[in-house]
Amino acid sequence: MKLPIPKVINFISDQSDKQCRGGFMKSVSLLFCLVLASCASKAPNMLESKFKRVVFEQDSYEKPQFFYAELSNIRASRSIASVAENSLSNKEAYFLGMYKQKIKMEKVLGLSQSNKNYCPAFHNHLLNYKKKLKAASESFSLSKDWKSLADSAQVLSNPMLALPVDSETDLLTYIREESYVDTETVRETFENYYKITKKEVKDLCETGASEGYFVFRNYSKYYSSDRSFNRSEDALKALLKVTPVTNYYLLDSIKVGGASGPDYFERQMFNKLNAQWFKGYVDRLKQPNKNISYIKD
Repeated sequence: MKLPIPKVINFISDQSDKQCRGGFMKSVSLLFCLVLASCASKAPNMLESKFKRVVFEQDSYEKPQFFYAELSNIRASRSIASVAENSLSNKEAYFLGMYKQKIKMEKVLGLSQSNKNYCPAFHNHLLNYKKKLKAASESFSLSKDWKSLADSAQVLSNPMLALPVDSETDLLTYIREESYVDTETVRETFENYYKITKKEVKDLCETGASEGYFVFRNYSKYYSSDRSFNRSEDALKALLKVTPVTNYYLLDSIKVGGASGPDYFERQMFNKLNAQWFKGYVDRLKQPNKNISYIKD
């Protein structure tokens, strides 16, 4: 039975693909169609047909529209969460998870925290979880051979390539068109993404809620217990619109040391979403030649 979809989740309705099918002959290749079908979004769609892109409406290309491919035999985690790892409410888990991810991003960028104690809506939470929110023990690096990665089949395991460089172009397209990328461009691209989380954390601190939180809450409330939906392609596309999930995906891809897997707050968020399987999805993307079944168009 198909559940009613809350408006805030905004699942994909790929109007650009429909317009391509209606406006061009069947002999036109899918790649050509995707490149021309930018009317639904200014974000480019210059990928091989075995990859798909999460598309949602936005005035300019500010939030990344991540690439994805369905993996076969994704299973839920067999581990049983402890009581302590289910102790937070949806809002607490979301805020603290986002706050800790913000700290990690600042570590990547070499930024110091400012006004870290100014958070009226969650002031007591920051005090109570001060130790768990301390600077991340992980090490991160933006220093990769991004040109080689953009030219390879490792797009999915390097979600940095989906980040906007400007209002019309993602990092993948930029590299392919310019045939190079410098360190400063990559850093600026990541910093622009960091500002999305920074702004949302500020909104949460000031008002106690945010648009992203309601997306998270609606998924947890309406979809997490639906067995026909969970671990499906639609679930994957929906999760790639949940900011702390994509933050985890992105940070994990540039991690070079420290503990593996989600941290304390991220585990609670994944438990709320019943999306422990997403960690398995991310882990298996790092093995591009094993157990991957790409979605066929």
